[in-house]
Order: sequence, then C-alpha cells, then structure tokens
Amino acid sequence: MPLPRRPTQADIARSLGVSQVTVSKALRGVTSISGALRKKVARRAAELGYRPDPMLSALVAYRGQEVRAYQGAMALLLTRTFMEGRYSRIAQLRAAAEAAAAQLGYRVEIFAIHESTRKDQAVANIMRARGIRGALIDTYPLHFREVRVPLERFATVAFMSDSTVPGVMSVVSNHAHGMRETLTRLAAAGYRKPMAVIHESLAFVQDDWLSAAAYYGKRTFGRPLPVIQYDSRPIDRTLARLAPLFARRGIDALIHCGNEAFIDALRRFIAIPGNLGFCSLDVQDPSTGCAGIRQNYDEIVAAAVRLLHAALISGDAGIIRRPSSLQIQGEWIDGWTLPPRKSRDREASKHPAG
Repeated sequence: MPLPRRPTQADIARSLGVSQVTVSKALRGVTSISGALRKKVARRAAELGYRPDPMLSALVAYRGQEVRAYQGAMALLLTRTFMEGRYSRIAQLRAAAEAAAAQLGYRVEIFAIHESTRKDQAVANIMRARGIRGALIDTYPLHFREVRVPLERFATVAFMSDSTVPGVMSVVSNHAHGMRETLTRLAAAGYRKPMAVIHESLAFVQDDWLSAAAYYGKRTFGRPLPVIQYDSRPIDRTLARLAPLFARRGIDALIHCGNEAFIDALRRFIAIPGNLGFCSLDVQDPSTGCAGIRQNYDEIVAAAVRLLHAALISGDAGIIRRPSSLQIQGEWIDGWTLPPRKSRDREASKHPAG
C-alpha cells in the first residue's frame, strides 16, 4: 500500500486561492504578509497536516549564506563522560556549532547531561528560562533512550550518535560508506584476510558497521568480515588474548571501529605494520600517520545546526512522526600503518613490537 502523499505549500495555496509564494512568505513570518493572512495560512497548514521538509529548508538556509538577525540561543547537550574524555572533541564541536549558528543568527550554550534525572530536568528548566527552544544533542557513549532530558519541550536534532533515533531528526557519519571504502582500499593494497574490532560502548553504531562489514566483506573478499567485540577490561589483557588469535587465523590487517588511539596499546603486542596492517574508521588526528577514515565532524555539526534552524522556523518541537536522518561521508587518508602488502612484508623487521 503506497504511503500518503506529503501535503505541499501548493496544496495550501490552492485551498486558499492565493499564490504559493504568498504561502511560503506567510509560513516564514515575512511581515509584508498581513498578520491575519499569516494566521489563516498557518491554520490551513495544520489542518492539511503540512510539515516543511527539514532537509530542503536547511539547504535553503545554508545556500543563503547571509548572517541573520539575532534569533536567540541553541543548546548543545553533551554527556559529562564525553566532555571530560581523554579524546574529547569538545573544542572542535563547539567551534563548528558556534560558527554555523552565528551564520544563522544564534549563539550556542553548552550543557552537560546524564548526571542524574534531577539534574537533566534542571537543564531543561534552565533552557526554558533562558528562552532556548532548540537543542543539538550527542549522547555518546550512551544510547539515546538513556537520556533523561525532557526533549518533548524542544526542537531537537541528534548528531554523531544513532542514525535511528526515534522521533528526532539526526545527522550522523555514513559508517556503511566508511566500511566499504576501507575494505576496497585494503583489497587494492593486497590484503586478503582483514578483521575488525569494536568496543562494546559503540553499541549505537554497531548495526551500521556490522551490517556493512558482513555485506561489503562478502562483496570484496568473498566472505563476511569477521568482527570481534571487546569490553572495558584493561586493554593490555584484551590484546594479550587477541594477539595470538590474529596469528592463528592468519589475519593480515586489523580495522578498528573507533579512533586511532587503539594502536598505542596494540603495538606492544604486534609489530605494526610489520606483522599486521592497521587502520581506523575514526581517525581524529591525521598527524599520527594512521590510515583510515577521517570523519567530517565539522560538516556533521553544521548540518545539524541548519536542520535545527529549519525546525525552529517551522515551529517543530517534541516527537516528530516522520523524522529525517542525514548521513555525511568521511574521507579516506593513507598512512604508514597500512602500506601496500609487498612493501609491508619488506618492512617487517623495521617495526618490532614494543
């Protein structure tokens, strides 16, 4: 059974006997349209179930590139765990959010969440008291459902977290593309038996990575890519168990579904790249020389800001019946950790473990 057609501005215009341009201006609050007509258009839009396409609205806002009059504040909600983590990107995220928000006339206020239900409720109260109607939220390392902030009060866009957040628009990395690109690069470099490892805390993206590992592994190497999940026990203990496994299985390349910091511990047990090629699906510091996918976090944050702006303009708040999800591709970067297979074999003696 086909889905019902989404009502459009043209439908509103026909029902009221006015032009589509007039409807567009009325919905955007342009003051050249009388207050009475703006209310009439808004009422008919609600009756027809019209909702602006947030992707299109955000694109229009982005292409305009003009600095808008001051619109108020947006909240940037991050977990305390993320904000204080060793590899936190808080400075990068804040700068990207502030730059994109300023272009649209907003300032950004940061709040820590998931300390307790009472404190999360207090965050929502502070936002309301300050006139903040919209929030950008990244729940890492938690699943979205663990957040206790009453987001039904606000227009909300999730970013860099779960691509299947129920009832909320989201902007995330395209992890399936990253996995496909990585496997293609491995095959081209002569690797034949790669394996992936992923930490249990990345549960919110496991479906994307694991399904891509199975599908593109079979397409590229004739078999699903094997994936091992590791937990939060001391990493040396985990690698002491995994290193012999890599050797027994003849694994020639390891893909870390996470950042490149994993290699620091790995090199105490295995010669990289002498005995094992290595790449990361989330290279955060290209100066380390680690091969892998450099995620485009600045664009993810900027796109989330534009989506939130569109939601605020259209008056969206709370749970959305048909939320949109936008996926941003990362870029492959070469590095010394993953040389072509023949070169790697020649270098085996030059990179001892430890």
